[in-house]
Amino acid sequence: MNVDKVNCSVVFEDFRSSLERCNFYAVDQEMTGVDSPEDPQLGSMTLDELYQISRKVVNRYMAFQFGISMFTRIKSNTYEVKSYNFYLARDSGDFVMSAEATSFLLSNKMNFQMWLSNGMKYRSAQQKLEDDSVRALDMSSPTEQRVADYLVSRIEGWYRSCPREKGDHFIIKSIVNKSIAQMATSALMSREIFVSLIYNEQTAHEGLVDITVRQISPPITSPPQNSQKTTQFNKEVGFLNFWKCLVLCKKPVIGHNFWLDIMFMVQMHEAPIPETYGKYKEFVHQLFPFIYDTKTLSQQLDKRNLFKTSHLSCLYKEYCDLNRESADPILFVSPPGHDTYDPKSPNFVSKAHEAGYDSYMTGVVFSIFKDLYNSVDGFYLEQWVNTISAFGSHYYMVIGGKDLLKISSTFIVRFEEEIDLFLARLLLNGGNNDKIGPLDFSLCLETRSERCKNVIVRFMNECVDESSVADRVNTSVKQMSDQILPDDPGTMLFPKVLSVSRFPNTFS
Repeated sequence: MNVDKVNCSVVFEDFRSSLERCNFYAVDQEMTGVDSPEDPQLGSMTLDELYQISRKVVNRYMAFQFGISMFTRIKSNTYEVKSYNFYLARDSGDFVMSAEATSFLLSNKMNFQMWLSNGMKYRSAQQKLEDDSVRALDMSSPTEQRVADYLVSRIEGWYRSCPREKGDHFIIKSIVNKSIAQMATSALMSREIFVSLIYNEQTAHEGLVDITVRQISPPITSPPQNSQKTTQFNKEVGFLNFWKCLVLCKKPVIGHNFWLDIMFMVQMHEAPIPETYGKYKEFVHQLFPFIYDTKTLSQQLDKRNLFKTSHLSCLYKEYCDLNRESADPILFVSPPGHDTYDPKSPNFVSKAHEAGYDSYMTGVVFSIFKDLYNSVDGFYLEQWVNTISAFGSHYYMVIGGKDLLKISSTFIVRFEEEIDLFLARLLLNGGNNDKIGPLDFSLCLETRSERCKNVIVRFMNECVDESSVADRVNTSVKQMSDQILPDDPGTMLFPKVLSVSRFPNTFS
């Protein structure tokens, strides 16, 4: 189901009730760009280093499409799937699009007209609080502002006390009016303090009154009941109400290669992401306690084939085929209005790289992992909760723990001159020396270029060390040089290895 500024208010209640019922939900986004031109990503980077580059990316670009698919078990082997494909747009200011992202999305038939014409307004929860505070401040006097500040100080002191001696409410005596109350509650909400201020408005003008301060749940604004007020709903609330539902529900959230998606989600809809990587991980953990990444899960489920492709569309096809061949296959059904992505539906249209469809594929893959392969061959889903894959990185981000190296035998080999992948593979094969022997490995250059001095190599064999990697290259260099120049022994045609370093295994 496409959701935009035209139908967002009508869809909201269905979205909220479906989220309350579901067992988990999967998300995906499409962005206007994913790279920082000034700071190219290096394959040897730690995630702390990569985070600083990714912060620039999420500040420069936007995610204009947000797909959410909710999976609700309705029978032992059947899930109902509801998918929502949101179009999001700024209502002011500029936005940046990279030429590469535009070309890629056009090749996949992205509906830019829908986005630019009907995209929903979005703003972060923090921005809304700041906007509300500014509006209240513009309408207030200096005296009202000082009274509001006093109330905020008193209420925060009570709210932060542990345990609260007076339960979930207390009474404070002060002067008050609507402007003071609004400024105080807005300031408190910006500090994640959610209270209501109850007082007798009829007698407030007479002097000091008793104000009952009562703790409440974080608010979600109800959509207008009249569908003709959709424009007002989009202008005042937009996507933020949907976002609040996601944050409050604390259901497991599923993504694929989820590193950048999470950063865009937090930056656009909650608050600017922290400057430090450690604070960011803590912030994400507070918002979403249970995250699963299907790329991570696929790599851990099939450890014998760690080097195979793990693109979402490939995983979806592979595990849907395995599901069909199983003794008790999992079934996925979608109600009318949500069945565009259901292959069994007459309305089905394959829309790879549309956020809604990608979220559907992600959730289906996760369901198969969870129901058919959990506890099989040493694979336990719970071991990999909050373990996130980052595109181009050799590390997993572990939310609530230390980051992990994906494959322990990962090395960076530094040559004295630039080489390409073809030559690097020849040199790391170890020639035909029986003492070296064949090993299963994968290669990539440190930079996204055709040639580079630094090559990253990963071995399936965990016993490989730095000296054995250097021996493989040196053996190949000597053997191939001697074969090509038999009359000039000792002449080396190929670049020498300057150093071999193992990637650190964990980081805080």
